[in-house]
Amino acid sequence: MQANENFDSTWLEVEIPKSVIEFAKNSFENESWTSANSTISSKYGVVGFFTSDFDYKSFIHYINNENTIESSRNKREYGDYQTKSQLTNKIVKSISKKFTPNFILEPSCGKGNFITSALEYFNGSCKIIGVEIYLPYVKECKCNALAAQIKSTRRGVDIHIIHASIFDFDIREYTEGLRDLKPLVIGNPPWVMNSDLSSIDSRNLPFKKNIGLKGLDAITGKSNFDIAEYIALGLIEKFHKHKGYFALLIKTSVSRNIMRKQKERCFKTDQIKQENIDSKKEFNVSVCSALFSCRLGYESQKKCRVVDFYTKEEENTFGWVKNKFVYDIEKYKHYRSVDSKSPFVWRQGIKHDASKIMELE
Repeated sequence: MQANENFDSTWLEVEIPKSVIEFAKNSFENESWTSANSTISSKYGVVGFFTSDFDYKSFIHYINNENTIESSRNKREYGDYQTKSQLTNKIVKSISKKFTPNFILEPSCGKGNFITSALEYFNGSCKIIGVEIYLPYVKECKCNALAAQIKSTRRGVDIHIIHASIFDFDIREYTEGLRDLKPLVIGNPPWVMNSDLSSIDSRNLPFKKNIGLKGLDAITGKSNFDIAEYIALGLIEKFHKHKGYFALLIKTSVSRNIMRKQKERCFKTDQIKQENIDSKKEFNVSVCSALFSCRLGYESQKKCRVVDFYTKEEENTFGWVKNKFVYDIEKYKHYRSVDSKSPFVWRQGIKHDASKIMELE
């Protein structure tokens, strides 16, 4: 179907659930966009569903059409690997057995599978915040959250899906009034490196500052960083003093880097766990990834258990032994008598940072 220049064409990229279409047709006859928003918010808790009269009229115009257009989203730029609902359900169901939040934050919510899983498995009053930079996904996430609420009998939730970059988003206004904040930070942040974004002139970048690196360290792989690592560290920093829970799908290299920084930052996190997943099966990508999780607001633990996500079999424990960061703590303790310093330093990101002279176009 061709986009109509008189309406917002981003709705054409949204797969709107049938229950949302039926609800709209039965509820929004000759209503204003503000009245429609009030109806959705009061009945189902999804706040600010429409952002303007133009947005509302565009939605009404397109809901009778079943065709969609192909997304122009650059998956490389946004690290876009949507999490299947089967996986989000397993993760959220497991967390719900040991923790009940009153505040849920998903820093890059995409189409909203983590949010709909949260709506299914968590009971009680709760504020849910989803942040997403890609506008069609913002709209689709709102639709999916509304569809989940239409299907459910659960009420007392306050759902905000925000069109913004997590790098610019100020969470403080949404946590005001929650004196006993019990946060759950959950999701699948972008799997993309800073150098990848720079190479395609992306603006989807965090604020940068000097972190104390000099000379060769500053211009080679030691200065490169993963966007998910930046997001994860920032969120742990923000919430680690509150009694809560943290669970992000990230590359295993990122979980190791988080634990490396644990020694100097002393985050109040314990029960730290890396549950390795099959990335080919879940996302059709060849990369080592895992669910990295921990409790927030407790003692500062400096080791991380590694288990298989599917079988729960223990693999090893990595982390700090005094001033040494080691991959397998038990093996290190057994062989520490032969420990010494290597004359070589590995630069993981040098391939990216030297791309101007190492890659042919």
